[in-house]
Amino acid sequence: MSLATRPHPLSDARAMRVCEVRTATLTCCAEFAGYRLTADAPRAHAHLYSADLLIEGPNHTHWSFRALDFFYDPAEALAYSIEWGRLWVENNEHEVATRGRRPDSVF
Repeated sequence: MSLATRPHPLSDARAMRVCEVRTATLTCCAEFAGYRLTADAPRAHAHLYSADLLIEGPNHTHWSFRALDFFYDPAEALAYSIEWGRLWVENNEHEVATRGRRPDSVF
């Protein structure tokens, strides 16, 4: 299913729980499959907001992703980051567990 046809990631209560949304700091947190997803939408250039993401996994491992894409609406940047993180966890959870990827990786 493409990102365009999927339900809004913040409305999928079965998959994750929204911890907090603070519009002043443009940050959104969610939990999915034992991972904590922290999305950030800092103002970038030309009135755009960057979709940034921090994924915190078991055993205090974490992965940081910057500028996944850019959006005019900060809420769209946050939603995109959370959905992207959910997809990353689904596709990499087994690999991370079996290969023991080096923690603190930055992509």
